Amino acid sequence: MSNQLRMSLGTMIGIVVVSVGMLLESPSAFAQRSPLERRVRGFDSNEDGNISIEEFRGPRDRFRLLDRDQDGVISSAEVTQYFSRSPTPARASDQNDTQADGVLRFTYPSTIDGASCTGTIWIPEASKEMPPEKYPLVAFLGGGPGVGTIPNDILAECQKRNWIAMGLAGRSWPRGSLGDCGFTVSMAYLDHPNPAIGPGQQDVLDGIDWALTNHPAEPKRVYLCGFSLGGRGTYMMGLKCPDRFAAIAPFAPATDMFELDIRTSESRASYPCRMAIAEGVVGTSPRSATLRSMQSGRFLIENAFNLPIFHGHGTEDGLAYNLRSKTSYAHGYNMTIDSSWRGVYEFQGKQFDFGHTPTLAELHQRHPDGYPFAYMFTRIGHAVDKKWLEGTSTNQGEGVPHPEAPNRLIGAFDFFERHQLKKSPETVVFKTYTDNVSKAYWLAIDIQRPWENLPGAVRAKLQSPHKLAIEAARLTQISIDLDLAQLNLTSSQPLRIDVSILEEPCFDPALMPQKSDSQDLKIILKSETFSQSRLDDLTISGANGEIQYEDQKIIIPVLLDPAGPRAILIQ
Repeated sequence: MSNQLRMSLGTMIGIVVVSVGMLLESPSAFAQRSPLERRVRGFDSNEDGNISIEEFRGPRDRFRLLDRDQDGVISSAEVTQYFSRSPTPARASDQNDTQADGVLRFTYPSTIDGASCTGTIWIPEASKEMPPEKYPLVAFLGGGPGVGTIPNDILAECQKRNWIAMGLAGRSWPRGSLGDCGFTVSMAYLDHPNPAIGPGQQDVLDGIDWALTNHPAEPKRVYLCGFSLGGRGTYMMGLKCPDRFAAIAPFAPATDMFELDIRTSESRASYPCRMAIAEGVVGTSPRSATLRSMQSGRFLIENAFNLPIFHGHGTEDGLAYNLRSKTSYAHGYNMTIDSSWRGVYEFQGKQFDFGHTPTLAELHQRHPDGYPFAYMFTRIGHAVDKKWLEGTSTNQGEGVPHPEAPNRLIGAFDFFERHQLKKSPETVVFKTYTDNVSKAYWLAIDIQRPWENLPGAVRAKLQSPHKLAIEAARLTQISIDLDLAQLNLTSSQPLRIDVSILEEPCFDPALMPQKSDSQDLKIILKSETFSQSRLDDLTISGANGEIQYEDQKIIIPVLLDPAGPRAILIQ
């Protein structure tokens, strides 16, 4: 029976056929479902009553979350059970709660579960000099007591430049839900598979999307900054989603999620919270180590190839430092210029050494065409120094000279001013430990062993409109969007893809495979210009097995080995 006939019959007898499991619902029952639930139910494309992993058009961790009995499909009952526990969806709106300086409180709904999220925003008045569609946007993530607010100095800089300012809180986190974390927002900004812990990152991204939709913000000039807890969130979010931001500025951040455990005993009050986030003692299982790595900026710093970073830190910061004995501004140095730092901590007589991770200075020195960064260290404790925002004279701190004023150190806002988002960069570097953080710019990856604290990574470089070089480590497949990458496949000019094993001495040592390792890899090429007739006419050489052709996709198996690059020619 056709869908059109089915709908006609449904209308005749006063029912609506919903596209999940051939369920019959009244119009009022269907309308009462949240938009997100209706969207999830719409994934059941074959209308058999179940949603398979192939039909599910969302992150894989969300599929596992909905598939409560873990049988490989999401039933209609499981969808109902999940959404019956969700909060009432919030309606995005500006509220009549204007504070000093024209700052407005607003609410918006989470795309994860419809929960009500909050924030504050300041919007400049339109002017001839700055048309509404051209306003840069600065989103700020607060520390423990300042979540959802815009600090006065941040607001003043935005007002001076006529930029939109936002303070994002996300949802309200109850104190003590993971043990005594010391403050109420311990889970803010996290990206975690447990829905009771992890929607915080998406809450922030949803807030930014809300502003881009409802206010005159420029998508290519969205900047993320944050202090302390928010500085950690800034690093995590920027490095997991580098194609969302023109630049980021972490201020006094914890660059390692477990820096408190590195320098203190497990008796510290915050320890139960850290254990809950890691689902155990970090280092005692691959999953706990993975959760620690994915919440710590230093383990993902390689992803900053196209992401400009400004790092501000105090030389007398007594809270955010990463060593057992206090060392001035060590925490800022270990992400920027000091490669001597190692993460070591003990638990019940066992020592866990997470080793050295690369600094921005090391990465930029080896790859001068990437890893743009600046920093400033001034004599201040655990706070945001106004000098970090507006810059200062060279005798007031340590940092990077302003390109146009050598006697001054560049501040975060002048640093922001010099950078815009590149949607289709020439080179993409991306590393991950899981299967739910896997996409950046014009490529996506699947790693060999997700959730085992064994990262996979790719570095892909567009060498010409007809040539792409790919280096891969611990991957099972790489998907390339040819249209977004602006790669051309024409009858007169073949497309060449050189694929080899990633060997990068200044990356995280845990990333490097053994020299003798070989990798079975699938290269997936996608393009909206692909038609079946065009795919049938293609000739492909260099594959290691049967090539598959699907709707607007070419799937090419490749065997990587230490002998050298594998060349694929498509014409």
